[in-house]
Amino acid sequence: MKKIFVLTIGMLFVASTAVFGMEDTTIECRKAKPSDSNQIVSLFNTARESDNLFIFPHCALKNNVGGNIKKKALFVAYKNEEMVSMRKLYIPTNPEDINFILNDEIRLTGPGSERAQKDRFYNIEQLLDKKQVTPYKTENYPGIQKKIVNDKTLIIYSGSAYTKKEYRNQGINSKLTNYAFNQHLESTVKKIKQRNMNAICLVFGLAKNNKKQGRAITEARYFAKFINNIRKKLPSITETTIIHRQSKAQLPTCDPNAKELIINPDPKEGPQDFGNAFFFPFNQKNSEN
Repeated sequence: MKKIFVLTIGMLFVASTAVFGMEDTTIECRKAKPSDSNQIVSLFNTARESDNLFIFPHCALKNNVGGNIKKKALFVAYKNEEMVSMRKLYIPTNPEDINFILNDEIRLTGPGSERAQKDRFYNIEQLLDKKQVTPYKTENYPGIQKKIVNDKTLIIYSGSAYTKKEYRNQGINSKLTNYAFNQHLESTVKKIKQRNMNAICLVFGLAKNNKKQGRAITEARYFAKFINNIRKKLPSITETTIIHRQSKAQLPTCDPNAKELIINPDPKEGPQDFGNAFFFPFNQKNSEN
């Protein structure tokens, strides 16, 4: 049986949802509350047919949702009192949690990590543009694993994003994701200043089917917008490059009807999915008050 960290693994891999489209002004986005628990569980049960999303077995799902609500990791979107979308996004602070996410879930660091491709370098301004994005450089970035796990790097964990099929292509997931990032803006700026941070790193899992759909770049666009908002508050951050490190990982699977949570082993051919890190180092003096 694999080691399991119950509060995080159920929300790891990003599901395929529409991210662009006309924004619906009737959508209400907010941080999930305990009263949202039953609707979130229902939304996950609706999503069980997706092969891009790991969902806890029925016996453990409600506890997992409750734990994530408690640590303020879940965000939800409502339309006419109906929950239509959810997204997990939070900043882990416990070193054990961070190590588990990086080493065991997304497999970006640690002895079992294996790079899936050469590191890709993107310009923030290009990511902020809606046009097609291509890396301006592709090569291995020396020491990136040590930089990611450095205690001066702030980790942001992006988990599952799921929108009901009948509400896709309406800009709901995009609105919810930007809202979730904005909810972390002030606390991130505070942490950078108080802890003299020198980098931010967005980490998430990606199912192989989503790689073909450019999902990693979509996540990078959200991250670039978040960084841009940070730079407005901390103008001494002058870097303009985001480095994309991708490793081989595996979307967890389990028996949904099992009486306890047991993760299936990797397929015989090895990991088929991807762990991702968008690493943004910055030169900043932290002299702002």
